[in-house]
Amino acid sequence: MSFDFGEVLARAWGITWKHKVLWLGGIILTLFSFVAGLLPNLALNPFFSPGGMEGLERIEQQPWLFVWFIGFVFLLMIISIPVSVVGLTIPVAGAIRHERQADMGFGSLLRESLRYFWRVLGLFLLVGAIIFVVAMAFMLLVMLVNLATFGIGMLCVMPLYCVLIPAMLLVYAYITQGQVAILADDLGVIDALKRSWELIRENFLGILLLSIAIYFGLWLINMIISIPFMIPMYAGMFRMMESVSSQGAVQMNWMRTTIIWMLIYAPVASLVQGISLTFIQTTWTVTYLRLTRKSGLPEAPALVETNP
Repeated sequence: MSFDFGEVLARAWGITWKHKVLWLGGIILTLFSFVAGLLPNLALNPFFSPGGMEGLERIEQQPWLFVWFIGFVFLLMIISIPVSVVGLTIPVAGAIRHERQADMGFGSLLRESLRYFWRVLGLFLLVGAIIFVVAMAFMLLVMLVNLATFGIGMLCVMPLYCVLIPAMLLVYAYITQGQVAILADDLGVIDALKRSWELIRENFLGILLLSIAIYFGLWLINMIISIPFMIPMYAGMFRMMESVSSQGAVQMNWMRTTIIWMLIYAPVASLVQGISLTFIQTTWTVTYLRLTRKSGLPEAPALVETNP
């Protein structure tokens, strides 16, 4: 099996740009991640907590505040699970519905995402657990080699780190192809992962090159957009490092300036990430449809609208 790189990328970009409603999944996911990351930092930052350093002293005197903080962080983590699943599934559902000329309203996309919510969640958790076990085993192996060879063995392990990036890209492709299989062909978790493995095995080089092209291309675009917002923060940090006599005041001003710039940057980053995520998910969806429909695999069942 093979696919046309240019046709897949052009088709994915056409869907991404035409149906801007698909951006909402990535925008909501990015904004939630921003808020979930910012609130705990503000709560513990002495320059923004009430009373400055007294805020941290109060936490030391009243341990229940720390327990409340941990509970709040845990709650954000729990909420992030459905937000992430739906945010990553909406572009896939939209690309499939576009190919089938179905309704592209946000309500229809949301219902379609929720319809497959548990299967997609199960796929994410299963692959995530496998990755965790493999990562822990790799770290243990590296530690044992390092101890047994007094650090010399680390030189032998270093080349393995060079393949981590392409390996991570392939893992993401594997997960996304499985996700698309669930929505496009109404498969279960295990069957979807088997289908994804077959496609990657038979199109390994093409999928690897496509992964590198889209992720490094989008990374470069994101960096270009982010630089103008990063300059004021780094400039303030350098001024803080050069200051000696008024370091406390300079640090406080820098922290506040950083927060202001982060609040300004958040909508821009959310929009860029929304477009990027939509393009990535759409690219893998179009790739899956091109590969499976050319391979003689059965067509997906007709979409069934369900009530919310």
